[in-house]
Order: sequence, then C-alpha cells, then structure tokens
Amino acid sequence: MEQEGIQDYVMVVTAESCRKTAALFGISNICKISANEMEIMLKAWEFFGTKNMQVKPMLYWGWRTKRYLYADEYPQITFNEMFLYNVFHLPSNTKKKRPVVNQKSHYVEDLFKKLELKPYKTVIMAPYAGSFVSEMGMKIWEQLAAVLKQNGWTVATNCFGNKEQPVPGTASICFPYEEAVNVLEYAGSFIALRSGLCDIVSQAECKMIILYESGFNAARYEYFSLKKMGLNRDVIEFIYEKNKEEALKEELLKAIGCYEFNICS
Repeated sequence: MEQEGIQDYVMVVTAESCRKTAALFGISNICKISANEMEIMLKAWEFFGTKNMQVKPMLYWGWRTKRYLYADEYPQITFNEMFLYNVFHLPSNTKKKRPVVNQKSHYVEDLFKKLELKPYKTVIMAPYAGSFVSEMGMKIWEQLAAVLKQNGWTVATNCFGNKEQPVPGTASICFPYEEAVNVLEYAGSFIALRSGLCDIVSQAECKMIILYESGFNAARYEYFSLKKMGLNRDVIEFIYEKNKEEALKEELLKAIGCYEFNICS
C-alpha cells in the first residue's frame, strides 16, 4: 500500500481463514465472496487489464490464471520469495512484519484448565492441512501421542469442523488465530503437518516441529521450509517418507525430548 500510494481499498477473500489471517495484520475492510464470484472477477481482470479494472490479485503467478504450482519449474524459489517478488514486487531488504500477539490475554490459562492440559508440558498436534490429504494417516499420530502420554506429556489435537477429528487418545483443541502464539508457547511443544497455520504461529517461542511430504507439491520442504524462508531459525523440520516411517517416529519423539520409549506398531 505504501509503495503504490493506495489509501482506500477493499480486500476480497473467499475463505473465513483468509479473513482471519488478514485481520491479524490490522486489516478491517475485508469482503468475503464466493469462489465463483472470485473466479468471475479474475476473468474480468484478465480481459480488461489493470488499467481499466483496479484489481490486484494477491495470488502468485501460475495460480492467478493457469492454476499450476510455479515452484515445480523453479525449485530454488521459496514460498516467501514468490510473494515478495512476484506478487508484491518488493525489494529484497523488505522487513517482515509479524502479527501482534496479545500478551495480556488470560485465554490460554482458562483453556488449559478446561481441557486439563499441563502448562509447558503439552504437545499440540496439527495433523491436518486444507490444501491436501496427507499420506501419513492417523496411526502414526496416535502412536506418538500414546508414547508422549506414557512419558508425562498431555497431548491435544488442533482440529476445526466435523472433518477434523482429534487424534485418538488426545484432547480436541481449537483456538482463534490471535491467540495461537500464546497457546503454543504455554503448551511448550508443537508438531504439525505443514499448513498455513505454521506460518501464522512461526514466531512462537516453543519446540516447533514441522513435517513436510515429498510426494505433495503443496507440502514440499524445498518451497515451504520455515527455516529457509527466515520465519523461524530454531524450527525442527522433517520430510515424511512412507518407507522410513519407523525411523521418523523415533526422531520425532527425540526432537520433542522423549528418549525412553517403546512404540507399538
């Protein structure tokens, strides 16, 4: 907005999660429309052009019009760089702006008491991603949760809606984006399948473990690594591969701080 001299604008989104994310950065003039309405607007913009239609698509090239992942052809580019250069046309020295965290909130203490979770001794699992279905399945998460509970941790699953069920044996936890960093820091540990939530909570000072999948472009380490993007220097990142699942489970437990375990298949 500063670069283009824009003062009056409306941000248009199709998903409630997009609206909530934008609100984290102080954007209030947001309009939610249907996916079909968005498609029509983009087609009109493609036809008339920016000079005749004051629309700025905030999608990177490939998903603006042709609907393919640009990084397939340029694997050295990260998700962050795609937005920095391709979407916003900003210089490389542009500083990142983090969402403001409400440090005075008592939300997380009340939530943990209600769910009977231990402060700083809880692992929050996030096994769901909106952009793809994971190959990992639920069994590996269930096994990890069982071992962690045996070793003194309480475990909760971040899940929202009827399609996302908690990992068996764990508490169901759901929290607003503006409280996400507080929740993770109060828990102490976070293990997640790579999703948009990972970007939102990347500034959290907790043990953060992120899983990428080699078989899905929507969760590729090379493109989406939080560490490569400079969002979290201390994050622990693993790439899931089906034929190395047993070794991965041991590495995940050790990364959390659990060194004595017997994983039942």
